[in-house]
Amino acid sequence: AENHMDRLQVEVVKLNDELAEILNEADYMKEKEVRFHRKAERVNLAAIWWPILQIAILVLTAAFQVQSLKSYFQTRSLY
Repeated sequence: AENHMDRLQVEVVKLNDELAEILNEADYMKEKEVRFHRKAERVNLAAIWWPILQIAILVLTAAFQVQSLKSYFQTRSLY
């Protein structure tokens, strides 16, 4: 009977070790998912602001070109 208890205790220890390993793996995967989520949020934010920045640069460039052409034609008395 004692031999049987020793085997059960060994099996219980093995199962506890496996359970701890599974829980550690689950914690690791959860942390990995959190990091991925943060990164995805940063990418989404950049995806929102990048086109706005491009449009602003385009508008400023257009305004500068219009001002330059207007000045050019005024100095040449063509306008």
